[in-house]
Formats: sequence, structure tokens, C-alpha cells
Amino acid sequence: MYLSILRNFCLFLGLLFSLNTHAQLADIDVYDITGDTLYSVKRCPKSIIVLVFDQFDCPYVDAYSERLLALQKKYGGNVQFVYVNSDNDNIKSKNFKTLVANRIKQLPPNTPYLIDAYANYLYQTGVTKSPEVCVVYRKKVIYKGGVDDNPLSEKDVRNAYLDKMLQKLLNQEIVSKIEQKTAGCMISKGD
Repeated sequence: MYLSILRNFCLFLGLLFSLNTHAQLADIDVYDITGDTLYSVKRCPKSIIVLVFDQFDCPYVDAYSERLLALQKKYGGNVQFVYVNSDNDNIKSKNFKTLVANRIKQLPPNTPYLIDAYANYLYQTGVTKSPEVCVVYRKKVIYKGGVDDNPLSEKDVRNAYLDKMLQKLLNQEIVSKIEQKTAGCMISKGD
């Protein structure tokens, strides 16, 4: 019963978000397994945050992992990358602890990895696939979509969406909310 009420509330928040192009993320604490703490986008000291929606069994996540790590290395001093796993099938899998431990080893030190068991960030942002990303600037989502336009071949990328957005923000250019299509795996929201 409680889960049903919570999910309906999250759906309501998602609806509110979709009606306002620059809606702020609600101040929700989500479990960060890397620090064994609760994490909130609102309390992040950096004004630019990239939420990377992760999934263990998605070939698109594997295809983009090196590109995301390169972007994190390039912008790490100015941008906080936060990995979010909202996939119900991943979270409930028998070998979840092993899979998440292996994923964290691949990430740079001090990279938050959130276990979004109630899909709070998923519902608020409207993300449906992994490795979809959201850029949060001054606590508002201003970009939602793919990392770039070619999941199959990094050398054939014509439009590096995420890189361009981060460059614009760091150059203090005015940007409006942008959404791009994402190639990826559907995230299981559970029951």
C-alpha cells in the first residue's frame, strides 16, 4: 500500500515536471552506495550535475561507458557526475552487490552511485532508457537525452550533445531546455 502511494506521488511529481520546462528537482534523498549515505542534488556544491542513468545488462551502457568516463575526466573539476540505477530488475537481482561493486570500480573515485529503488529521479526527470543523461544546472534539469548521436561508433559521432551542453554552460552561454532522442535499454520500473 505504502509503495503504491509513493509511486503515485512520484508519478504526480513527474507530471508536474513535464508541465514546467525548467522545473526544479524535488529535494529527495537517494541512497549513495559509494559513501553509504543519502545523496541529494539540491545539496551538491557544484552548479552543474550530470545524472547518468545506469543499467548492468544494457549493451548501450557498455558502448557509452568509455565516452562518459572521458567526459567525466574532462569536466570533473567543474561538473559533478552522478550515476543513478533506477532499474527494478537490476536492484532486485541476486548478484546485485557484485554487479554494483564492479561498476563502482570502473568509475573515478568519489563518484556518487545512487540506488534509486523507488524511481524518484526517474519519475522526476521523465527518463525511460539507460544510458540516458540529464544535465541539472542550478538545480533545474535543462538537458535530457543521449550522450551523442552514434551509440555504435564513437569515431562516427556527428553531434556530441552532452559535451556541447557542458561547454555552453561552462562558457556561461544562455541555454534553453533541450531534449534529444536516446538509444538505450528501457528501464524496468517494477510493479
